Amino acid sequence: MSRDNVSNQPTEDSVDTFRESIFESFSEVCDPRILSSSIRHELPHILFMTLCAVLCGANKLKEVAVYAKEREDWLKSVLSLNYGVPSYSTFWLTFVMLDPSEFQGVLMKKI
Repeated sequence: MSRDNVSNQPTEDSVDTFRESIFESFSEVCDPRILSSSIRHELPHILFMTLCAVLCGANKLKEVAVYAKEREDWLKSVLSLNYGVPSYSTFWLTFVMLDPSEFQGVLMKKI
């Protein structure tokens, strides 16, 4: 097969499979915001965006929020983000409430 016939665009099936793998990977992490009635961003999405940002060099939650905003179009293409990307305060609140040992345990299972 020549390179000209290879598309760099993901298929709908591959995006669906990718999205499902994200939820599966983080399904064991309890969402600490469960008592809030105004959750707009799903925990697996927040965790995925954060990991992408960290892998790209982000060291602080403000950098994670900037990363998400700058890559919003791409993130919307792989995640169902009905409300766009989370704000810095959403990232901050989520990680303040998140059980770090639980999150670490899930990450260690995937390595």
